[in-house]
Amino acid sequence: MLGFSITDPSNSLEWMIFLAKKYSGMFLEGTWLTLYIAVSGTILGFLLGYIIGIIQDIRINEGDSILKKGIFKILKAICRIYVEVFRDTPMIVQAMVLYYGIRQANVNITPLFAGVMVTVLNTGAYMAETVRAGIGSIDMGQREGAWAMGMSPMKTMIYVVLPQASKISSLRWQIHFLQI
Repeated sequence: MLGFSITDPSNSLEWMIFLAKKYSGMFLEGTWLTLYIAVSGTILGFLLGYIIGIIQDIRINEGDSILKKGIFKILKAICRIYVEVFRDTPMIVQAMVLYYGIRQANVNITPLFAGVMVTVLNTGAYMAETVRAGIGSIDMGQREGAWAMGMSPMKTMIYVVLPQASKISSLRWQIHFLQI
């Protein structure tokens, strides 16, 4: 059946074979392009999500200066708005707004770049919330113990909180993907 050429397909099976032979190169090119967008966007989105998740969990101390408090409050508000907007809108709407909205501002953007950026922004928002929840689930006694040993808040975050939060966050992502 695959050895002969179908020039005038008459039923659905012949049409499928005809289209697969005629457009197989385009199908393969589209598959690789989709994989590129998905993998690169997801990896960059995970990195963005970790950064935003950590920013959302920064604690403001009473002894900090007013400028430092103001900067952190503004950063946290921007991160909160970003997460809410990108988690509450469909990805196709984000793609349309990003691609066509940027083109309306006379900025030439390629569809490939727009696809990667939408994937990064969407994945980053979901990952940020997962990381924030993972950090929040670590018992305060862990931090207090690290501080009692003389660790700074930054070292506590890097060496005590983030390893535990990463494990919890990765388990949440695994459970999420198994439920889909």
